[in-house]
Amino acid sequence: MKDYLEVISEQFHFPSQPGPYHKITEDAEIRIDFIQELQTGLSLSLDKKKGNNNFSADCGLMPMFYRLEVGRKISDSQNLGAIIQPEKLELNYNFSPSKLLFGNVLSGYGIGKSSRIGGNIYLGLPTPSTSSSSSSSSTNFDKLLKKVSAVGVITHETSNSSTEIKVSKMYMSDIEHRIAGVSFCYGLRPSLALGFELYYKFIQASGGGSVGARYRGSVLGIQYDLSGTCNVMGDLQLTSSIGIIPNLMSFSTRFNLNTNNMLSSMQFGTRIIGNPIIGGHEIPLCLKLRTDTNFENAIAFDFDTPFAGVSIGCFGKKSDLFKNYGINLSF
Repeated sequence: MKDYLEVISEQFHFPSQPGPYHKITEDAEIRIDFIQELQTGLSLSLDKKKGNNNFSADCGLMPMFYRLEVGRKISDSQNLGAIIQPEKLELNYNFSPSKLLFGNVLSGYGIGKSSRIGGNIYLGLPTPSTSSSSSSSSTNFDKLLKKVSAVGVITHETSNSSTEIKVSKMYMSDIEHRIAGVSFCYGLRPSLALGFELYYKFIQASGGGSVGARYRGSVLGIQYDLSGTCNVMGDLQLTSSIGIIPNLMSFSTRFNLNTNNMLSSMQFGTRIIGNPIIGGHEIPLCLKLRTDTNFENAIAFDFDTPFAGVSIGCFGKKSDLFKNYGINLSF
């Protein structure tokens, strides 16, 4: 957990590259959407890293669940991993952006030297049921094959742009989705980025897209972030983030408006980070709070000790804040 706390304390910064389009509103999302990551009940986590191999296990006591994850770092830019859960097996291969293979050839056109290419391949395999009879095994196999999910992403980055090409086959709520899309984000300057996204759904024979922009600035040493996106369905989203106390306290807002029915909502999130010294040990801690105009509230408190990391959280609507709670111990 200590690594996690150290990373999030440095999230609010000015990157030298615009980053991918789907992260154009990330500064607000990490302060508001943590409610989606809260686990209810009591759970235990074990993380172990040895050499290029890593292993983690999550076990829920109330309610019961388990999750195993193994990974191997093949090289500085390649990682292979697998996640085992009761309902499915997930396989993932990732190669982070590195020098373009044909950089020497393309450098004469002003492309190669600053170009990096990366990607990700994901497979989600449903776990077969052991209770089915042998006579229906062929039918069950066909059903399982239909429910296999696959995602492929190719990323191309330069010093001032990021392009992603993505194809996916997903099976959700008994409906199969086959989607292909492309997104592009361009940095006009380090503080200003513009981008767009286009996608097409093959089975539904429909498509869509969105445009977005992000501006990062600083006033009197206080950094801020303004971003917005709008899609063809008329959904407008505007976000703002401000580092009230650099690396200690930040605040974000997000405004959503559907221009078709003029329904709107507003979310707020803040994060307070500290590193007090207790008993000669540095104890990284992070307090996260969020609410919105529908009074959906959440609180999360993470801290690291020399023996284990502890995460405590609760969420609920209006006065039912403590109705859903979770405690996680990470070793």
